[in-house]
Amino acid sequence: SRGKLAGACLASAGTDGLRVWSILEVQGRSKQEAVDDSENKESIRDVAWKPWDGNYDTLASVKGHEVIFWCRDKISSKWVVESRVDLEEEVWHLEWQAGSQLLVSCGSKEYRSILLKQQLSGKWDTIDMSGEVTAQ
Repeated sequence: SRGKLAGACLASAGTDGLRVWSILEVQGRSKQEAVDDSENKESIRDVAWKPWDGNYDTLASVKGHEVIFWCRDKISSKWVVESRVDLEEEVWHLEWQAGSQLLVSCGSKEYRSILLKQQLSGKWDTIDMSGEVTAQ
């Protein structure tokens, strides 16, 4: 039923950038949320919601070689870029894992998977699934 969706959110990726909607009411009406337009002018290939951690909402999106992390600004409620990770190769797909780790599928010639794990400092470790670890 529609009432169960009240408070839910939806995000989409496409040639129009990142778009986010929230479902407001039992009737299922939605409202498009504000996204920082200065950071949202190019095509977004994929988007994924971070599982709720009790702190705040986070989205990850893909633009070319970059994984972009978005959070909702507490004052303006606008979605703003929190951080970026440049993987230096085309990124195709994102999938959040348990423990707030992000699995990234990438590669132009050779398809591979990379795990991004956030440090307490907010920086992201890049872990190639073959075993190589680098800090961003």
